[in-house]
Amino acid sequence: MNDCEDIFKLQQLLYQYIDSFEYRSLGSIYDACNNLTPHKEDESDNKAAWLLFYPLLYSGVVDFIGKNKYAITEPLILFNNKKYFYINCRPSCDCFTTPFVGIVSSDCYDDKLEMSPKTMNAMQILKNIPSIKTIVESYSNIYTEDKFDLYDFSWKKGLATINGRFAWYLYIPEPRIIKQVPNRETNPESSFRIPYCYSRVLNNEVNGVYNSSAKTLKMKRFAMPIMIYRVLLLNSLNNNQFPINEEEFFVFDNVTKKVASEINRIFNNSISYE
Repeated sequence: MNDCEDIFKLQQLLYQYIDSFEYRSLGSIYDACNNLTPHKEDESDNKAAWLLFYPLLYSGVVDFIGKNKYAITEPLILFNNKKYFYINCRPSCDCFTTPFVGIVSSDCYDDKLEMSPKTMNAMQILKNIPSIKTIVESYSNIYTEDKFDLYDFSWKKGLATINGRFAWYLYIPEPRIIKQVPNRETNPESSFRIPYCYSRVLNNEVNGVYNSSAKTLKMKRFAMPIMIYRVLLLNSLNNNQFPINEEEFFVFDNVTKKVASEINRIFNNSISYE
């Protein structure tokens, strides 16, 4: 399935399913995604989830609430001095759909919802986010003589497993440093995305590309941290734009040099400039 309209409709069905409960486990969400989409034998079980569930998680209409549980987030109204964006709520006045399920825009403010609009400041948020290296260094150290299997065969250090077990470690052979990566049930952000992005840093790979003349920031889609995506989404909404998918990248327009610089700091100088 690759038709955008069909995928959007299926995302709406999944959104309604999650919204009909107080919360849902990740396993039940994966099952719902597989039930909503045709599933071929040669496809991985999580392919449907990447099409339907993770866009809801990245946009912020669904969030992790602990212990492998996910729920619809609290309603919110964002204002960018021109438009109002209604997240998980809908105004009584005229509104327009966006590429994101659960988010609509409007030129008017609906005071009947009894919610105060919030302004958006991406820089203020980014300045308070530690670098991915700092986050990974806070993980617990362990010692073992077991053999590590790196996630990517081309890597010499980074995200790895021990003897095929379903547990992640951050492995640096010289000097020998082994970090225990948090499990997905405890922290879905730190369990894979952040150590994977840091593995790119360790292996001299880029996490993104910034074009200063076009003010375009391209971030690698695979393993992009959810929080960073949400902040860049706020930055896009503030400019009445939406990020797009382009091959292996999320593409964000109207990204200032200051914002790009903060992203580069967070990703330990793994954003290349062109």
